[in-house]
Amino acid sequence: MRAGTLNKYIDFLSKNKTPDAIGAKKVEFENIFNQKVPASIRDIQTTEKYFDNSVLSKTELIISVRYNSLINEKLVIEYESRKYEIIKVNNIYAQNKQLLIAVKGFDNE
Repeated sequence: MRAGTLNKYIDFLSKNKTPDAIGAKKVEFENIFNQKVPASIRDIQTTEKYFDNSVLSKTELIISVRYNSLINEKLVIEYESRKYEIIKVNNIYAQNKQLLIAVKGFDNE
């Protein structure tokens, strides 16, 4: 990772479902790091399809950040006021220095 490549800032959010006053599930997001995380972001468009042409997943961004053991697939990323669901977290060469994260646009449930 070269100096100056982590020039964007993102938030890692945990997704919590809590019941509201009438018992329906309400989704709330909580920032897990209390500060923005520096990242490098590449825009891509890939689509995985089944044989019947139904879309399995659509990756929109590849995000590179410094290694942190708290980052996993259960989190949501917020970048430029948009939320992204983490598809895969890849620890580069298993060296615990850098993570490559594939994300897609977040679908509200």
